[in-house]
Amino acid sequence: LEQALAAQPDNIPIRAIAAQAALSGGMVDRGRELLAGIDETTIKDPDTFFNIGLDFLGAGNTEEAVAYFSKALALNPKDLEAYTQRALGYVHLGKTEEAQADFKKILELAPQGEQADMAKKALEQIK
Repeated sequence: LEQALAAQPDNIPIRAIAAQAALSGGMVDRGRELLAGIDETTIKDPDTFFNIGLDFLGAGNTEEAVAYFSKALALNPKDLEAYTQRALGYVHLGKTEEAQADFKKILELAPQGEQADMAKKALEQIK
């Protein structure tokens, strides 16, 4: 991956994949460095942002994870999983109002089902 990146340093998909690999491998600073070299307006796939958010979450960087879940939602405002992960991140950060808003949005988008049940339970617990 590093060889591909060295050969094509401006290749956004390779940079994004390398950043995700660095974050997944616990190399958070390297992941941030790689992400800093990406013009995010060129990323059109919300899953890229979502997966980077998951990687930041796994690395224990909740604030950065929430920021990337927000970027994913900007591209796909109906992504229930991104709302769920962002809401849980907000809970972890003590941002109750933001978490409640995301859980309510989940209920608005999917009033029935497993995610709706989870959102209802979460709203009851964080009143």
